[in-house]
Amino acid sequence: MFYDAAGIRGSAQMQFALLSLNFSTDRWRLAGNIDSRFAFPVLYGYLYIVMEPVPQRSFLMKNCFLIALAVLSSVLTLFLTSCCTTQDVIASETQVYHGEVFRVRSLDYLKQNQNDDGSWGQDSEHHVGLTSICTFAFLAYGETPSSQFYGTTVLKGLKRLLAYGEERAKAKSPDSLWGACENSLLLWTLSESYAMTRIPMIEKSANALLEKLVADQAHLGFYNNKTENDLIVASLTFLGIKALFISTDDETGMKLEKFIYEGLDSLTKDYSLPDGSFARKKGDKNSDLLATSMAIFSLIFGGRSNDPTVGKGYKWLINYKASNDKPLSIDWDNPPDGNWAPLRWYAMTEVIFKTEKGFGPNWRIWNESWRQFMNVQDKNGSWTVPVPEGKGLFSKSDGTLWSTALITGIWAPRKYMPTFKVQVKKEMEEEGRKADDSLIIE
Repeated sequence: MFYDAAGIRGSAQMQFALLSLNFSTDRWRLAGNIDSRFAFPVLYGYLYIVMEPVPQRSFLMKNCFLIALAVLSSVLTLFLTSCCTTQDVIASETQVYHGEVFRVRSLDYLKQNQNDDGSWGQDSEHHVGLTSICTFAFLAYGETPSSQFYGTTVLKGLKRLLAYGEERAKAKSPDSLWGACENSLLLWTLSESYAMTRIPMIEKSANALLEKLVADQAHLGFYNNKTENDLIVASLTFLGIKALFISTDDETGMKLEKFIYEGLDSLTKDYSLPDGSFARKKGDKNSDLLATSMAIFSLIFGGRSNDPTVGKGYKWLINYKASNDKPLSIDWDNPPDGNWAPLRWYAMTEVIFKTEKGFGPNWRIWNESWRQFMNVQDKNGSWTVPVPEGKGLFSKSDGTLWSTALITGIWAPRKYMPTFKVQVKKEMEEEGRKADDSLIIE
């Protein structure tokens, strides 16, 4: 371990301190208070930085520090133990294990139901959107064309998306809400995949589609009257632009920055209501649960977490009561937004986690509500949100793909993709992820 290099391997105080930190952080993680990847490597790293110069100092100083650390760790352990019962630990550990099992099942389902041409979906009118969101589900887990188990699936999906990007960049503006959403989902997935793979042809396709979307818009993120400036389209478009902004070069990024700021200003000015909620359409006075979730999602990941509009909207969101009269409830059997519910659940997960930093009572309640997903997953690994016959966006099979992809994304660790973890170009190059013009998708 790292303390071999620091010359303190035989220190009983260090051994006790590390054991205490291990136990403390594991209890905290299982209680749902910190990300599962945080505990050990981060604490070890900090401890190494602190302890590195210690062996060169006095014996008394070193041991005083270690004793103090051990005592602090013990107090932290006792405190966390009092806050997290054995039953809580067992239940949380079971949820972590089951979450991984269900995630693998759902990704396998998506893999098995991919069409031969790399697309997803039975109805051709839904292919672009479903292929985008299904590919997105794999990206959320860090899967790329080079991945061992899902690499071929991702590669076929990206090939199909590149073809869709070329087609949509040259096509007329969509007349339907779903058509507009498909373009936005396509941009988001292309942007995320470029940031992860650095394949230049993906960036080219994303930029061409972006130019088309901006030309079609009356204002950034808000389409013309063909979709009546729907906020859902606006939010999805913004997230795509944000991902492209993070991953692109400085010159292109400066151009996109202006669009991003203008779009966020319009969100808070034209769609927010006095009670903190957001309307679905510009000028509407009716609160909309999906619109509020997507608006706050966009504002937070646009860097406006401290905006008063976000605070009011978040308070409205966590106090909204579902049909079962419970706030922060999945409400699987009777979602108020039908096929759009998985998108809202996804947005709410990101909003609550980001707002509460993975801590706090609201995150724990929402995290606990995910157990309902475990109970309703089909044996084949899919989820199908119950929607009354004839009132859904999709056929049953396409609705199942849509639900499965988005719910799978909810289980993803926070987070592989650049929309959720900003990395500047220098950092990406240090990780060996700089652009390589030799990379192509053939």
